[in-house]
Amino acid sequence: MNEKSVRIESRDSELREVISRWLTDSGYSVVKNGGALTVVDTETAEASDRRVEQKCLYLVYTKSRHVHELLRPFTKSEFMTAVGGCVRANENILDELTIDRNRQSVLFRGGEAMLTDKEFAVFEYLYERGDEGVTYEELSEIAMSRKEKETNAAQVYVCFLRAKLEKLTGNPLIKTIRGRGYALGKL
Repeated sequence: MNEKSVRIESRDSELREVISRWLTDSGYSVVKNGGALTVVDTETAEASDRRVEQKCLYLVYTKSRHVHELLRPFTKSEFMTAVGGCVRANENILDELTIDRNRQSVLFRGGEAMLTDKEFAVFEYLYERGDEGVTYEELSEIAMSRKEKETNAAQVYVCFLRAKLEKLTGNPLIKTIRGRGYALGKL
């Protein structure tokens, strides 16, 4: 997926046209499906089965589901600053992580997440493979005993690890690859 691809969800054709022009002028490509970033106009969004009252745009970074809210009215400069900030914030998170193998911890912007032996083994394996992903079976081989392989232990350790990493970074870092396994994405 092109990191500079953006999908726009809005019923307002004039708004779509203006935002498309701003994005393409700044080197982004506007796509109909997919996209690394989605711009959602609240006029078309639903919240808890009722219309959203406040007029704003949501910038949703696809990989991490990170959401940035941009209240109306806004200028081209404000919009493009929000888009660039959203993309940068999500692209650099893995680059800012430091692994302390001696302490079995992950460091991020002055914070630290202490991991158990099995959590650390799972994290390290995911980190080495990045976006490529790993299967449930691979994770079972890495960190689980024979007895645990017969249960959902791999999913349990990933769940614990997700919670610790999200608390540390403020972003979900482990994504599920449906029917296959997990990946630690550049979010």
